[in-house]
Amino acid sequence: MQVTSASHPLAITLPLYVLLGSSLYLYCNLFSPGGTPFLLGGDEQVFWMNALRMRQGELIYRDFFEFTPPGTDLVYLAAFTLLGPRVWVPNAVQLLLAMSLVCVCWRISRCIMRPAEASLAAALFLVLDYGRWMDGTHHWFSVLSVMMAVAVLMRGISAGRVVTCGSLLGLASFFTQTRGLVAATGFAAFLLWDGLQTRATLRTHVQRSAQLLLSLILTWAFLSSPFIFKVGITRLFYFQATYVLEYVANEARNLWPLEHHPLSWPVRDQVFFFAGPLIYATALWRAWKPAVVSSVETRTVALLAFAGAAMYLEVAASPNVLRVSCVLLPAFILFVWLLASAVEQLPDTARWRGYAVGLTWTVLAGLGVHQVWSRNSTHSLIVDLPAGRAAVEPLAGEKLTWLARHTTPGERFFQASYQSLYLPLGLRNPTFDYLDRYTSAEFVALDLLQLAASPVRYILWSPLDRPRYPQFEQFLLRRYHRVAQFRDGDEVWELNGSAPLSSLGADSAVCPAPHRGNDHRKIA
Repeated sequence: MQVTSASHPLAITLPLYVLLGSSLYLYCNLFSPGGTPFLLGGDEQVFWMNALRMRQGELIYRDFFEFTPPGTDLVYLAAFTLLGPRVWVPNAVQLLLAMSLVCVCWRISRCIMRPAEASLAAALFLVLDYGRWMDGTHHWFSVLSVMMAVAVLMRGISAGRVVTCGSLLGLASFFTQTRGLVAATGFAAFLLWDGLQTRATLRTHVQRSAQLLLSLILTWAFLSSPFIFKVGITRLFYFQATYVLEYVANEARNLWPLEHHPLSWPVRDQVFFFAGPLIYATALWRAWKPAVVSSVETRTVALLAFAGAAMYLEVAASPNVLRVSCVLLPAFILFVWLLASAVEQLPDTARWRGYAVGLTWTVLAGLGVHQVWSRNSTHSLIVDLPAGRAAVEPLAGEKLTWLARHTTPGERFFQASYQSLYLPLGLRNPTFDYLDRYTSAEFVALDLLQLAASPVRYILWSPLDRPRYPQFEQFLLRRYHRVAQFRDGDEVWELNGSAPLSSLGADSAVCPAPHRGNDHRKIA
């Protein structure tokens, strides 16, 4: 495929349109038309809560639970330190994260495609993949690091580039513990492939692999050293490896085992899951035909296929929809490249390319508008909270409004089933963990000891669609009484003997529940 020169007017102006269009799309998915930030509701809440606790002087693995590396927590910590613990800060972090992914996608795509097709690859990824989740978790940060490594190595193989690539993979492992090392196997396979193509010596193969692995290990060790020094390598290894194998990746402990069986997923997710390896295999097969493409294009295609396949195999061992979606960025780039290459073989190429690109952009525009409309319609309630004004879903607004009236910023509070309310309400979590499906019985017992030793006035409990914790439910019934129940089934429990609550008022969004005293029946 003939790639447009960087001096071509389209190659100069189109990146600006890609940046402007992507930023506008992301802004409309993160902020209301009036500029009010949407209160985000994904797994990223865990990481910004960890950042808040770090900001309060607590230490990961010692004072609060986490089984991923601290990289994502530190990103949010830096944002809160610079901008303050405000509701809009995670939105800004996510905007920058997504724009970084779009930029690296464009950069890599331009090595193997024309500007228009590179723009299409970036748009497909943004709307079909990232835009579906809008969730700034460790998965995306680690993938960004891997893709930056691809961008470094695709231009050539030198000692400096290999070391830089390894360092970026070490950074990836500081976000997701398995990502960098597993991706390194794909990069090592690419280095071997490239060495065979160029007839490099065995010594060169060994040197390149050693440079890649050593720089990865040293970077990870440097980034992790403050935490190793403070909590010890044994404790860090326990949470990042032993605990994950026992409680997270162990299918026998999974409360929703179907999430790891792709055939039970919706059709669109099945298509993504099974298309990934087909795209990588096809791209590798095409890369063995160097006469078809330039050397830079061949190298980039092979590198994307090897790195993408390695990340795919990493998540395929224990797949769920989010994990698979987060590693498909190389597949989106290669899919557009393969499609464009196929169109090149058709008669009247320009006309067919125009039809394909026009139709795809029309569908993407419609889907993007629908996503923006959906997020604006679901986040229709504007509330003023201690951490700033936010646009929220009406059901979430019930809890936030009630708790904002009955709590004070800085107050200790326990949200038993998640961590979404601490940032907007300015509250503090006094326990080591919360009651997630991955929480071990040991940490449930530790939470109860901490709550018994230093009780909180209010506990928010979500009894529906959650794992059962008999110990916690008995503790709740003995020491607390239910004072409010929301339409989504969540309940507020108040410590027995606390000062009486103020009147809920006629406009309250909650239904007061009867006092249950020392009733030891389980919560319905």
